[in-house]
Parts: sequence; C-alpha cells; structure tokens
Amino acid sequence: MRYHKELKTAEDLEIPEKLKGHKPSPKELEMARTLIDDMADEWQPEKYHDTYHEEPAQAHRGKGEGRRDRGDHEPEKEERRRRAPT
Repeated sequence: MRYHKELKTAEDLEIPEKLKGHKPSPKELEMARTLIDDMADEWQPEKYHDTYHEEPAQAHRGKGEGRRDRGDHEPEKEERRRRAPT
C-alpha cells in the first residue's frame, strides 16, 4: 500500500517511447487475471495488528524496569559472550 503523496500519475512514469500506447494481447490479459485470481485471498483484518504503534509503547514500558531498549542488542554478540570461556 502507498500513501497518496507516493503515487505517481501516468504522466509521471518514465515509460520508454516504444511502449507508449502498447495494448496487452488477450493471452497476456488472461495470464494476468489468472495470476491475480491465484494469489488473491479473502481479506481477514483480524489476522493483522498495528505493530507500528504497539512496539514503541512496549519499548517505553520496559525502560524503567532495567530492560534493554528494542534494537539495543546484537544476538550474535550475546551468543558469543555466553559461550566464551571465563
């Protein structure tokens, strides 16, 4: 999905001159329809949730409890530290 300001008009697209005015063949249209039908699924909004607003709130809640801020660790380095001989 795109925000309105991210959309381009047909005039804004850089279409090569040789392709301007090209019309797809009936076979190409049928292939496109088949692809869309095969990939389309019933929209189920309950399968998705707003992580954009949830994650910052969760990170903020953990700050006063001695937890690391999200993105503050590197799992590879932590794993090496745990395996390193002492």
